[in-house]
Parts: sequence; C-alpha cells; structure tokens
Amino acid sequence: MTAPTAGATVSGTITVAANASDNVGVAGVRFKRDGANLGAEDTTAPYSISLNTTSILNGSHALTAVARDADGNTATAAAVTVTVSNLVSAIWPNEPLGMVPFNNQPWDALTGNGWNYLRRSSALDSTIATDSAVPFSPSKELQITYTAGCCNDAEPAVHWLGLPNVKEIFTGWWIKLSPNWIPNPAGGGKITFLFADVGGQVYTNYYHPSDDGSVQGAPYRIGANTEWSPYGQKIWLPNVATTWINPGEWHRIEFYYRWETMPGVSGDGIIRWWVDGTLNGDYTNVHYPAASFVEFQIAPTVQYAGSQDRHMYMDHAYVSVR
Repeated sequence: MTAPTAGATVSGTITVAANASDNVGVAGVRFKRDGANLGAEDTTAPYSISLNTTSILNGSHALTAVARDADGNTATAAAVTVTVSNLVSAIWPNEPLGMVPFNNQPWDALTGNGWNYLRRSSALDSTIATDSAVPFSPSKELQITYTAGCCNDAEPAVHWLGLPNVKEIFTGWWIKLSPNWIPNPAGGGKITFLFADVGGQVYTNYYHPSDDGSVQGAPYRIGANTEWSPYGQKIWLPNVATTWINPGEWHRIEFYYRWETMPGVSGDGIIRWWVDGTLNGDYTNVHYPAASFVEFQIAPTVQYAGSQDRHMYMDHAYVSVR
C-alpha cells in the first residue's frame, strides 16, 4: 500500500493506491475496506481508486489491496489503518459530509415551506403547540392527536413533502410520545415514510423490546421496515446498540439511506440510523428497487389509539439529499 499512510486521519474523497509486481505480469489489483471490496478491480498500473469517505462511518477502518496475476495467483498487501473524520453538524451530528440541505421545517406552521397536511382518521386536527421543553428551537412543536377510539390501522393525520427523485437522503427529527402512550401488537407505532416512485416504501417505527413481541410496551427501540422486492416486508432492528425510548421523553432520530450501486443486484445499499447521537443500526447490504424516493411523510400509524386522547410531538423535520 502506498496511500494513504498508516495512522492517517482522512476526510472527503481520498486516493487509495498500491504498488504491485509479478515475474510475468499483474492482471489486476482489487482494493478492500474492512474486508469488503471497493469498486471494480483496477487492471492498469498505477493501481489506485478514489474513496468517498463521507459514505462510511467516522472512526477506524482497515484498507488493503489484493493483486492477481494471469494464472490466478494472489497476494494481499499488509493493511493500513486510517481514521475517518468528516465534519458534521452540531444539530444533526451524523449527517454525512456533502449532503445538500433540502428542507428544514421548524413546525411553527402546519403547512408551507414545502409541507402539506391532511387530517385522516383523528377527530382533531394536528396543531402547532407551545412547549418550553422543546429541545431544538423552543417553543413551537407539531402535535399530532390520536383521539379516543380513532386510527384503527391508520394515521390520525399525514404531513408530506415532495422529493426530487433522490437515491441518497438523510432525515432527522426530534420526537416525543405523550406519557399515556400505549403499545399496539406491532409496536409503539410507525413514524415516518419514504415512498419510491414505482411503489414500495420504507418506514421508521417504535419496536417492542423483544423481537417476537412477547414483551410489549416501553421501552421501545427505533428500527425500519422496507416494503419492496426482494423483501416483501423486512424489519431492520438495531444491530449496533440500542437506545431505549420511553413515553414522555424527547429523542433525536437521524436516518441515512443510500441506494445500492446496481439496484436489486449489488446488495451494497445502506440503511443507517442514530438515536440521540448513538449509532443504533448500520446495514450496508440493503437491496433497493430500480427507483428513487419521491415523497417523505410524517404519518404515524397505529393499530388502535385506545380509550384516551394521546399525542405524538415532533420538533423540526430536516431533510438533506445528494
């Protein structure tokens, strides 16, 4: 390996390079990060690739190269370890570098700033409420009301934002459940949706503390559910750490999605999320449909609301794309 140097701190797009030689000839060199291939094999000297580090997690990563000759013999270079450190926003600390802000809704109004609103199954409209404990920009917040007996397998209201056919998106929001929240068989309720232009969606959800649902109710986990081929419906639960969520608490949620290189084939798409700044889920083997995201919705859905009015509160809804 000739670049980068071992122990280097890197950011943005870097060059990963290696020297290779053979008594007959080198057929190609393939670069790897943490054991996974980086792009296609380079068959022409000097051997190098460009690596956009903003698409991977900050922290320590191992880079190496595997050289191949025409007879199929291989040799692997000693790995070099580098530290990825990309600048991030203090407000949304895990937004990948280079994302372009698309929308920031502070929720001082139900509509406007690109957002639309429609009451669905609730007997009461969503409102802009006042709360001095709002974590980001006091004191306005979005209050979505689940009226008693409403919302059987439906959302009380929907708030939606059109998207320009994007294949890489970051979404962030602060959220709180009212203290009298109750669980449903499928969890604490769906939160946000991203819709693809050929059908299919991915939504975020409060999941029970047990995978099989045998333990229902708080504390909840944040996860995602993809509903497109080849999965049909697939739940993505925390696989790194779990930040537990109880009703009555504000929590910051950040989700990052990136289409795979070859939709439906390469299996290198990303779903990654953080709760209160802690990485909870990191999946880099996601299949995406041959499509793109065209709409972002806040449409919190439950199987039933119960016998009392309950509320979901949201502070800000931020979207960036690339």
